[in-house]
Formats: sequence, structure tokens, C-alpha cells
Amino acid sequence: MELHHAGWPLDQPRDREYEVAGMPTNRGSGYVDFMLWGDDGKPLAVVEAKKTTADPAMGRQQRKLYADCLEAMHGQRPVIFYSNGYAT
Repeated sequence: MELHHAGWPLDQPRDREYEVAGMPTNRGSGYVDFMLWGDDGKPLAVVEAKKTTADPAMGRQQRKLYADCLEAMHGQRPVIFYSNGYAT
């Protein structure tokens, strides 16, 4: 994985499939594909990885909601990255 090569080990449980509370879903939560954390324990970035056939515009609102909820949970708004393997 390219994130690992860039210095993000993603070796902690909270780094992958991180549960985000406050989502407007039946369960009230969602799961971020990858989280990048700062040294202070606050979220720096959300990385959403989709299939190569997925349209990069698909899920834009979902990613915004993740950032909104993470800001409410941690007091810091993360940057949002999205990739389908071709377009980012």
C-alpha cells in the first residue's frame, strides 16, 4: 500500500475501518477506510479508497459527513482524500 511507503504504517486498529459516530444512517455511524493521525492523537486525514470502476464524484457527501462527524468527535477537521486507484 502506498500509504505505508509514505511513512504511515497503518498498524493500529483505529487506522483502518475507523467507526465514525453521528452519521445520518440507521445505525448512526459509518466507517472510514483509512485514518491518518497526528502526533497529538487528532485526525489529520481521511482516506477513502474505492474500486477502480468507481466514479470519483460518487460518495462526495459521505466523505463530507465523515469530516463533519470527526470534527465533532475530536475537535479538529481532517483533510479528505479519495482515490479509485486512477483518479484522486
